[in-house]
Amino acid sequence: MGRVQNYYLGRHNLGMIYLAESNYSEAEYNFRRALSLNPRSAEDHFNLGLVLLLTARPAPARTHLQKSVELGYPNGGGYFWAGLAYLQAGQLDEAQKWLALSLKLYKDAGGVKAFWAKLETAVK
Repeated sequence: MGRVQNYYLGRHNLGMIYLAESNYSEAEYNFRRALSLNPRSAEDHFNLGLVLLLTARPAPARTHLQKSVELGYPNGGGYFWAGLAYLQAGQLDEAQKWLALSLKLYKDAGGVKAFWAKLETAVK
């Protein structure tokens, strides 16, 4: 394994540890560093988007969550969290679109169904 790959994995893993500890500033720093070394990492775009959403920055969160979907993030999670970013920004139509895509991919997700129900109530 090369030096850059080791450095990338170190930053990625530190980001995961800091995210698990809710240390969002350190998690963001490490995910950004990881992405500077591997900009096509769907997982790091997803994790950075999640950190940005959790720190109430829905616009940049959407960018990274959507990028994770474009890069093939392996389940409906990218769609779900992008939908929540749109919801956080008050863009209900876009939130509904992204959450619907998430529900289509991840049919048995209780969290998606609960947010979908709240969103439908809010839109009415």
